[in-house]
Amino acid sequence: MSGDAPLGNGQTHALSEFSDLPGPVVAAGLDVSAIPVPAQVGPSTTYAANLPHVAAIPMMQQDRPAALTRGAETAVAGYLSTHTTFDGVLLVLGAETCWVHVSAREVVSFQSFLTPELAAALGAEPAVTNADFTDALTETLSRPDRLAQQLASARAARTGQSLAHLIGAEIAAAKPYWLGQTVVILGDEASTPPYLHALRNTGTTVQTYGFETALITGLAQAWKALASGPSSC
Repeated sequence: MSGDAPLGNGQTHALSEFSDLPGPVVAAGLDVSAIPVPAQVGPSTTYAANLPHVAAIPMMQQDRPAALTRGAETAVAGYLSTHTTFDGVLLVLGAETCWVHVSAREVVSFQSFLTPELAAALGAEPAVTNADFTDALTETLSRPDRLAQQLASARAARTGQSLAHLIGAEIAAAKPYWLGQTVVILGDEASTPPYLHALRNTGTTVQTYGFETALITGLAQAWKALASGPSSC
């Protein structure tokens, strides 16, 4: 393997960014044809147009509601390669958060949220999972329709709880993905704790796993499949 282009910030990358890299390059989150769900999770790659040295792992696509995994599929594949019997929901924490329903190694459906991007735009302070965080989270979880007002109040009162309100709204909207499910969070030391706290506050069974570990495992799995024979595309 002469180089990898990992998901990193969870954004879709233009193919031109990789035109000068030596190959072969295994990449996730590229703007190539996506695979509609439901779909089996696996190490398939497709060579990018006019870039024969770039083997791209296709994103997954959903029509209703419209969503793209934007590289989260690679972390999901990496996790499932070492947890082969897992059935439940994977919550992938990147530039977008992605709730992925998995059954029998198949992505049944998924839902994405712009919570991290909105938090950054609002200048939200890092979450401290104390009583104030829980109160703000619960307030929005019970009345997500009042999110805009709650954010304005948090700014006016300088509560530092904008992120708690945003996560509360996300948890409320994602209820079909965590209610009665086992959820595994794929995140890091900064992103995982507020979601772990929020989900445990609902009584959900939650486990955690390193996003970077899952992502690297998914990239390595795709590379091994590529090196051992013809691409699956």
